[in-house]
Amino acid sequence: MKRLILLVIVSLLFIYFIQITGYKPNLFVQQTIKEDLKEKQNEVEKPQKEKLDTTPEPIKENLDTKKEPTSQASQSNGNTKVIYFTFDDGPDPEITPLVLDVLKEQNIRATFFIRGDCAEKYPELIKRILDEGHVLGNHTYWHYYKPDFATFRESVERTEKFVFNNFGYRMVLFRPPGGYDPPKGGVEYLHGKNIVSLRWDVDSLDSRDQYRNDVEGIVSNTIEGIGQVKNKNYIVALFHDGHNQKAICKAIPQIAKSVREMGYEIRQLTPEQTANVTGKWAKF
Repeated sequence: MKRLILLVIVSLLFIYFIQITGYKPNLFVQQTIKEDLKEKQNEVEKPQKEKLDTTPEPIKENLDTKKEPTSQASQSNGNTKVIYFTFDDGPDPEITPLVLDVLKEQNIRATFFIRGDCAEKYPELIKRILDEGHVLGNHTYWHYYKPDFATFRESVERTEKFVFNNFGYRMVLFRPPGGYDPPKGGVEYLHGKNIVSLRWDVDSLDSRDQYRNDVEGIVSNTIEGIGQVKNKNYIVALFHDGHNQKAICKAIPQIAKSVREMGYEIRQLTPEQTANVTGKWAKF
């Protein structure tokens, strides 16, 4: 900057000298002075321009391309084939850990409709279910098939409060025991709490006495059931991880292999995904 000021002063003195003496420098000298002045000016301005544009290019790209995450439901299209693995009646100290082990081996995340009384007895299994990325649904506290409304409401809320108070998890999904209709006023009560009520599309029948130890029967029931569903793009499959359900642990890998070969993606049934469930009996 000092050099530029000095150069300007010298130039002004030179011009003053020319005006007094009438001396005229040749064009080469004039051009040289102009270029020298321009070069010095650029040297001063260049650092200022560099300071104005200090944002690295990668950061600019991230800001331009940032998008909000999209739910699985909104990503679905007409060619999507999805089956949701859901498990009722747990947690059980013997069966649930085995089921969780198999699901991890098969890279499957599922939805567990839990009983409140079992959850209170085995909270460590509820923690493991959540820690491993699965979804929880409410299957009432006492698992009564046809309770009156007061008992039904207490059974739902007691399970709901236990899970929320101990794990900070709010269950939005509900499945009635045995698939029975809730008592009069029950559906309206659930909807008023913004709870989604679900049954299933395909029953593996693994809870029936004749299939408790029949691995092939459970697999066959599931695959045949898929063939009978009207909306074959989105299917809710019912399994159990309750007491004495050992056969399901061996059936899961075979079912997973078969449905994947059929072109199905196995997903967990989340509140967002329930928009894809269209069966009137499956969702009410």
